[in-house]
Amino acid sequence: MKEENYTSVKAISFLFPVVGLIIYAVNIGSNPKLAKIALRWVLYSFAVSACIVLLIIVIPIIISLISFLFYSHNYREEGTTTERVIEKEYITMDDYEGMNYLEVKGKIQEQFNCTIIVETEKNEMVKQDTVIYTIPRKGEMYEVGKDITIVIPAVDAKYPDFTNGYTIDEIEEFCKKYELNLKIEYKADSAKENGEIIKQSRAKDTSVVPGSTIIITVVKND
Repeated sequence: MKEENYTSVKAISFLFPVVGLIIYAVNIGSNPKLAKIALRWVLYSFAVSACIVLLIIVIPIIISLISFLFYSHNYREEGTTTERVIEKEYITMDDYEGMNYLEVKGKIQEQFNCTIIVETEKNEMVKQDTVIYTIPRKGEMYEVGKDITIVIPAVDAKYPDFTNGYTIDEIEEFCKKYELNLKIEYKADSAKENGEIIKQSRAKDTSVVPGSTIIITVVKND
């Protein structure tokens, strides 16, 4: 067979491997050279086809892997904390006017677990310890969790100077009368006698606000 025919055999064997195998089988005895050329190009065809198939499978995997690594890196750079959006809850404020403020304070704290601020306002028409109004006012929208202010009538009573001869029993009686929370702390002072009151957290002549806390410091030497 002429040389140019070998080129045709190469092309046919490469493009159509089955035909190449037939040429190989037919010519293996009569024309071994032609048969080997046909077989070689059949193998070339299989090799190229295998590479193409491999690339078709591998390239998407590589692209996916690169994309995953890139995303993971950016995610770490930006931080991995997931922010949870909490929707605000609003309710209509109930009417607490005219109720005992201590009962109202306990009810609100139990229901909303929020901070209660007690303020006073001069009002001779409302009974002592009674709620004049709240902030937010009745009927207004309240954002759950926010502070709530209870306004009660101002008390004429003022804090005395407890360091001037008062006893613990007298202070306890005063706190009971005006519904105050009493906290007693002890401090060593060799220059003072045991049981002597040396400090109070509420200054003398400041107005008493029911429900507030006063801290009394008492001498206690070992």
